[in-house]
Parts: sequence; structure tokens; C-alpha cells
Amino acid sequence: MYYFLFLVVVLTPVSASGFFRAKTCLTASEHLERLSANARSNTVECLDDTVGKALYWKTNILTYKLHSRGLSRFPGEEGRLRVIDEIRRSFEPWMGTDCGSVRFQFDGLTTSFGHKKNRINWIGFYDEEVWPYSTQVVAVTTLTTLTGDNAIIDADIEINSRDNVIGFDGAASDYDLRNLLTHEIGHFIGLDHSGVFDATMELQTDPGQIKKRDLDPDDVAGLCEIFPADFVSVQDDGCCSTLPAKKHGTGWVLFAFLAIIAIRRRV
Repeated sequence: MYYFLFLVVVLTPVSASGFFRAKTCLTASEHLERLSANARSNTVECLDDTVGKALYWKTNILTYKLHSRGLSRFPGEEGRLRVIDEIRRSFEPWMGTDCGSVRFQFDGLTTSFGHKKNRINWIGFYDEEVWPYSTQVVAVTTLTTLTGDNAIIDADIEINSRDNVIGFDGAASDYDLRNLLTHEIGHFIGLDHSGVFDATMELQTDPGQIKKRDLDPDDVAGLCEIFPADFVSVQDDGCCSTLPAKKHGTGWVLFAFLAIIAIRRRV
């Protein structure tokens, strides 16, 4: 059986409150805390006296693949290289801190499309395919764990370029790809939305926005809690957790972040 958790953007001004980790569940008091910080989460409420565990990676070297079709607005090999470069630049702020230790590596192109529970971290654009979420949602990051575990084993980023114009230069009518992806990568590493105004992990976005390309000190604090400088990778049956592993009978749990909503469509 699969379990789905949808963390939906709340389109309200945010106040200084600090970063939040993505967790397996939230207590009632945690829900209230996030609500009061305007960083509301739709994470399932913990049952009985259960306390949710923060999601985490067992390794700080994470790979990702891009769907081979790229973004149709930028066709051909030149367009694909430009898309790859913009994606690479989106990961750079998360690797450019003194206190953090995460590293991302581009692992090439794949013809496989869409979110899959295959331990391959995937980025792709929905140009022609039917977007499986609300058309107001611009991007979704889905984290996968095994049932009963809080270690992330798969992260997929899906971008709704079918219903939105994705660009590179912060044009007023476009959703800037680096602005969009830098936020999504925060979810990729295990951060929820932040209550700090102007933080990269703040809920709110607009076409033309580019402020999320660079990290706020609050984002850096969240990153360095998850991937501190002295981070030690944990080995699982002799291989890193990001590699294909033996079959488990416990099933999967998916944490899907409906992460960026087109604000102007809600007006």
C-alpha cells in the first residue's frame, strides 16, 4: 500500500520564524506552530503518542538525472545544454556554504518519464504530458522512504511547463527556472517551507521572481542541520543508500511537496 502526503503552499505573507524540516508526521502542537508562522503544513497528524521523525539522507553525495527531452521552449542540443546549465546553477547555492557538506552530481539523461520509486533522482518538464496535479501548481518534489523509515531513498522534481511559461531571465511573465529549482532542491534535501520572509524556502512565489536563486541565512541554517560539515555517510548492506538496493517487503512512503503555486491564478 502507498501513502501520500501533500504539503500545499499557503499563499499568505510570511513572518520570521525559522526553517522547518520535512517530517514523517506532525503533532497537533507542531501543526499549530507552523500555522502561526505562516508555514502551514498538510503533513499527516501523528497518531496516539507518536512523534514524527525528520526526513534525512544517508549520504551527502546525491545524483540526479534529467529527462532527455528537456524543455521544449529551448529545443535542440543548444537548448538542452542551456537547461542543464541552469539546473546545475540551481544546485550551486546549496553547495556553496561554509557549514554544509552536501554535493550534487549530474548523472546524465534518461528516457524514463515521471515520478517513479526507483532510487533515481529525476528532474523533468511536463510540456506535453497531462499534468497530474492542480494546474495552479508549478512544481512538485516527491520524496520517497521505505515504510517505517525516515531515510530518503528517492527524490523527484516535476515541473509544470504545460500550464506555465518557464524561462531563464526573470521576465515578468515567466517562472524563472533557477528561482523555481533552488526552492525545490530545498525540498529535495529534506526541508519543508520556512516562516522567514524572503527565504528561499518561503512558500510564496510570483512570475518574474528571482530572489530564491540565492539562499537566505535561514536556508543555510536548515541545510547545515541536515548536512553539517562533519556529516558521515551511512552504508546500507555494503552500498550507499542512493544506489539500487535489495527488495524490501515493508513498502514505500511518498512525501509529495506541491511546492510552488501560481499566485496570480488565485487572485
